[in-house]
Amino acid sequence: MNFIAKHLHLIKRSSVHIARVRSLLPSFHGLRASRLNGLGVHMTALARAPVMQPLPSRTALATGPRAVFVPTIADLCAIYQEDVNLVVLSRTLAPSVQSVVRELAAGPDFTATLRVYAPQPDLSSLPFADHERAAPLLADMTCWLQAFCELFDAEQVGLRICHSRSVMCPRFHIDRVPVRLVCAYSGPSMQWLAEPDVDRSRLGHRAGGLSDEESGLIRRSDAIQQIPPQAIALCRGDSWPGRAGRALVHRSPANLGDGSARMVMTLDML
Repeated sequence: MNFIAKHLHLIKRSSVHIARVRSLLPSFHGLRASRLNGLGVHMTALARAPVMQPLPSRTALATGPRAVFVPTIADLCAIYQEDVNLVVLSRTLAPSVQSVVRELAAGPDFTATLRVYAPQPDLSSLPFADHERAAPLLADMTCWLQAFCELFDAEQVGLRICHSRSVMCPRFHIDRVPVRLVCAYSGPSMQWLAEPDVDRSRLGHRAGGLSDEESGLIRRSDAIQQIPPQAIALCRGDSWPGRAGRALVHRSPANLGDGSARMVMTLDML
């Protein structure tokens, strides 16, 4: 948290965005971007990240926090921009990872939570760690653990991976954390609302027991957006320093009704 606050303070004082922050904060955006790129090189056998374009200008600073789609792992540093509350790196899992994910999807539901020490990550207690073809999936998870820790200067991370045929978080909400990494290894990824499309006064109990679609929380019928499957999403929560009330509003997608499961990994700073 102190690390985030320090760099947000420097960014605010400089009145520049991420393109110029690299020159003002070489210890962060130079060293860490290069280290993240280094991790990205090792991950090329696991996934490929196509170039994506930023979201339309209706999510610009004048209307509130915005989302950014980035082309490389180093560009996840965009989460430090003052007007950004979602950064998405789209990718396609390698066939070896997809294969074990499909096998797990056919098995029973499970939820596992770990406290992981980044310099020496140990995922051996995960329910699928002994699967004979789990190595590529575990390697992918480990790379993102290390990238997350590098980005936020954290030594320990809370990892949660949930494989479920039920809807995990059916209502639109915000997270009470500084930032969270989310990746849907199988099934559709989370849904979210851009700032102009959400009435925050209708979140939670203030919806009066009505559904998201009935409460007035969603301002337009076509407003719901969705993270691409398998993508890496960095989502700001309500505990991000100085940005209370601007956390990403999101929810799990509805159950498809065909018995298929979602497997979702989240990472939180500890």
